[in-house]
Amino acid sequence: MKVKHFAFGITVAAVSESRHRRAAWTYADQGANWEAPDCSGSAQSPIDITGDFKHEDHVPFERVNYDAAGNWTLVNSGYTIKMTPSSSDIKVSGGALGDDPYMLAQFHLHWGSAEEGGSEHVLEGKRFYSELHIVHYKAEYGGLAEALSHKDGLAVLGFFIDSDEANEEGAFDEFIMKTVAKNVEEAKSTMEIKDFSMNKLLPSELKDFYRYAGSLTTPTCNEAVVWTVFSEPIKITKSTMEYMNSFTKDAEGELLENNYRVLQPRNERDITHYMTGSHDHPATHDHSDENDPAAEPEPQPEGEPKEDGAEDKDTDAEPEPEGSFATTFNSAALISLFILLQSL
Repeated sequence: MKVKHFAFGITVAAVSESRHRRAAWTYADQGANWEAPDCSGSAQSPIDITGDFKHEDHVPFERVNYDAAGNWTLVNSGYTIKMTPSSSDIKVSGGALGDDPYMLAQFHLHWGSAEEGGSEHVLEGKRFYSELHIVHYKAEYGGLAEALSHKDGLAVLGFFIDSDEANEEGAFDEFIMKTVAKNVEEAKSTMEIKDFSMNKLLPSELKDFYRYAGSLTTPTCNEAVVWTVFSEPIKITKSTMEYMNSFTKDAEGELLENNYRVLQPRNERDITHYMTGSHDHPATHDHSDENDPAAEPEPQPEGEPKEDGAEDKDTDAEPEPEGSFATTFNSAALISLFILLQSL
């Protein structure tokens, strides 16, 4: 029995050491040398949105509870800043995503530096200063862990952020300068934010965007994302941009900047350009009894989905593994989830 226990201990230690090695990643070389297997896949993100597009009409987006003021958790993950809602009832559908809702899990930012832009996607060769990613998982999959194994598991809404001397101060400037400020300057620091709604940061209409099939832009780079990238940038002032260049630190205590991944090959993937009219509108609060099957939220570090057992629930975009694991969850998926513990 002691021999068995000793062998088991060696196995656990070996797996833990392997996970630690694989989980250590940085934005050095903008992710060109990430070792996670999926990071060298054929449907990776981000890409340069250029070349030939398909053009299609679609139904408007339906945003449910995007306008609901609620409690959120602000986190400096060491790789980005992110906001996670306490509510599990914020969702989006339509917009050519289909009628089945996607549940909002979190949003985060990528940005550049004083010398260069830091948007992950590039539009017709133009890189913007920053990019906002609003991460959702498909409700029918019950949570992030299962969603990551499906091509349509996640829906990420991407918004470019552009700065200019002529821009007037708006809602996004206020979010950066007052809500974020220096409140989470150190890596792993958190702060509770009250009475915040997602719609505060977004345009009233979501009417011009590009759609393609891609991946997470951080390890483990799962090819499970339906990307929606809006062409019209959110405007910020020059002073807000300058503030963002110095408002957070990474896990090493260094200035956090240029946290974007290098562009990936398009590889013949279709990009569809959608245009919506004036019919797009935010929905009012959802007062039905419909709840996210992955309901009971518990904010966790970004980039680490946990297993979804019969009674396992999550709402964060990439939650940390915890609790009892489903017996059918394979080891490859478990390692993938652990790697995401260090990512967005």
